Amino acid sequence: MKKFAFLLLTIIIALGLGTIFLYTDTFILKEIDIESGWIKGEEILQAAELFEGQNLFYLNKVDIVKSIHQDYRVDEVEFKKIYPGKLLLRITPKKPYVLVSNKGQMLLLDDRGDLIAMDYEYDGLMIIKDFIIEETNLGENLVLKNEELFHTALDLVELCQQAEFKEMTIRQENGFLYLDLADGFRANFGKGSEIVKKFNNFYTIYQDLSEKNVNNGTINLTNPDAPTFLPFD
Repeated sequence: MKKFAFLLLTIIIALGLGTIFLYTDTFILKEIDIESGWIKGEEILQAAELFEGQNLFYLNKVDIVKSIHQDYRVDEVEFKKIYPGKLLLRITPKKPYVLVSNKGQMLLLDDRGDLIAMDYEYDGLMIIKDFIIEETNLGENLVLKNEELFHTALDLVELCQQAEFKEMTIRQENGFLYLDLADGFRANFGKGSEIVKKFNNFYTIYQDLSEKNVNNGTINLTNPDAPTFLPFD
């Protein structure tokens, strides 16, 4: 008799809790607090199918985090329920590094060289163009015809960032690497060997010319031991 009474009480409690969860507003999601860096919060919510009015108790953390991670721009996800009706989402995005132009489409790479977004504009990044890209897969490195020269171009991006250069374009032409500056200078880095030495030469010459108010011309760095400068006509 006591066992039956205990079982009956358990059922009543379960039904009562079920009623609270399913048929009342106690755990209805009323607020979503999201921080997502440079990724738009509404894009994250749409991918995760999250919206106010859902039952917070029944939201599946594993499934939601998995859905958010399908966006290759996302690095880490913090998901926390705050009862009775608030959800906390903290998204750590991957770091945008460079844009690669490919047949009119902008490919966004992170600082590991992985493709994290396609047909995407991001202000303030350098642009690499005129490489023959053979394969693009989100979350992976690009597959190119000239892999070695492209990786040298990525090294050149890092050197430019360290020197706080902006609004530059790196391009490939006939197997040579060129750096075009917005203010009128162009630098020919040749086939990409000894890139650090060539960049140091470029930086020294560029600074010297700028101090002399020379604001355009070609800096030829193909021979790292004998760089030259030729002003535009």
